[in-house]
Amino acid sequence: MFPDYIEEMYKERFGLKIFLNALARYRILKRDDSDSQGLQKNAQVMCLYKRGMTMLMKEEVRQSDAMLVEIDVNEPELKTTMKACCGILNCEPSDTQPGFFEVDVEFLFLRDKDKDYVDTLIAHRLKNAG
Repeated sequence: MFPDYIEEMYKERFGLKIFLNALARYRILKRDDSDSQGLQKNAQVMCLYKRGMTMLMKEEVRQSDAMLVEIDVNEPELKTTMKACCGILNCEPSDTQPGFFEVDVEFLFLRDKDKDYVDTLIAHRLKNAG
């Protein structure tokens, strides 16, 4: 579908992604309306990759927004709560969940232990899949 060099750039930047069913709590950092600024809301993590994730949320967000996110991962033997500051890359209405949005975010700041955890989780999933 895409030229090989585009595929390679994508893999280099984002790496492999895994499907993940995890609860996330997020807070928008930059918002014009003061009513929703600072409020923590819930989202569902759909997939995780080395530099970001895709979440399912009720709220439509803007590409220029940033958010603080806490992700509760309940993988067998690998349970943790990750914390990250994320930039919104894309927000589209969900094809599978009417009234929800699929939001792609990139990790802007991620603690070192959480970076290591993402690598470990992806490696663990790939090992168990193959």
